[in-house]
Order: sequence, then C-alpha cells, then structure tokens
Amino acid sequence: LRHRPKLPVLRLSLPSWTPGSYLIRDYVRQLEGLEIAQGGTSLDVIRTGTSTWQVELPDLSPVDLRYRLVAPELTVRTCHLTSDHGFLALAAVVLLIEGERWSRHTISLDLPEGWKGFVPLPPSAEGWCANDFDALIDAPIEAGPDRKSTRLNSSHLVISYAVFCLKKK
Repeated sequence: LRHRPKLPVLRLSLPSWTPGSYLIRDYVRQLEGLEIAQGGTSLDVIRTGTSTWQVELPDLSPVDLRYRLVAPELTVRTCHLTSDHGFLALAAVVLLIEGERWSRHTISLDLPEGWKGFVPLPPSAEGWCANDFDALIDAPIEAGPDRKSTRLNSSHLVISYAVFCLKKK
C-alpha cells in the first residue's frame, strides 16, 4: 500500500467488524510483520492497541506499508489463499488510515498468470473504486484460475468456486 500522508503522525487500525455481521472479529491475528517505509527508510512502528499502530513521520512524502496476511480459512468472513483460490474479506485485510475513512479508495490486484479477480466495486483505470473505506471493506474479492461466472441481471453476478472433499474408505 502506498499512501501520501497529510499529518506528521500516521495512525492505522484494522477493523474488528465486518459490514452486515454483528460480531466482533479477531482479524488482527491474521496480520503479520507490519512494516512502514518512507523514501526507502524503515520507520519505527509502535503498536498502540490490539489492532492499532502509530508511526512518527519525518516528513509528508509518500509512505509504503507492507504486511503479510495469514489466510487459511474458507468462510464468508475470513480470508482463504491457496495456489488455486483466493478469497479476501477486506475488513480482515485493509488497514484504515486515520483521517481517510470518508476518502475515495482504489484497489488493484496483482494476480498470478491465468487468474481472474472479481471485485463488486465500480471499475476504474487503476482497478476498482470505493467511495469510502466502509464501501471498500464491504466488497470481498474472489480470485483464481478458471472461475465460472453467471450474470443473473444487471446488478448480480454469481461466481463459483468448487471445493471437493474426498472421503477415505
């Protein structure tokens, strides 16, 4: 993630909820190795809470945020990433930058060759756009090779991913 800060202190948080779900989630357990750099220099990231971080910035030049995501679960509220399937519940993936909740957000996908991504947001030249952070995290991403899709009507597209379970006899 690349961001041009507006304030000298960058405050980040990961949601503990998903739109439409009324339970508190522990998404932060799936996030590892948060690193923030500015101009190629690593900055000290201070964890200020269970799912919040803060960084003092030397200046307001762009910052790069990197982290790893553990994605082992295949449910509608978690993330699943394997060599042939990707599903991202963005509330578990996208960090909120303080002061940017109501800003327009753009997301792009860098997928393996042969994969196709489906994002229920309006397309743009840079990827897909959400009017604000809430709309962004309400849009799951489904990706993988050989995805089948069926358009039901002008606003509904069904994407299928087959999971086969083999039983030992």
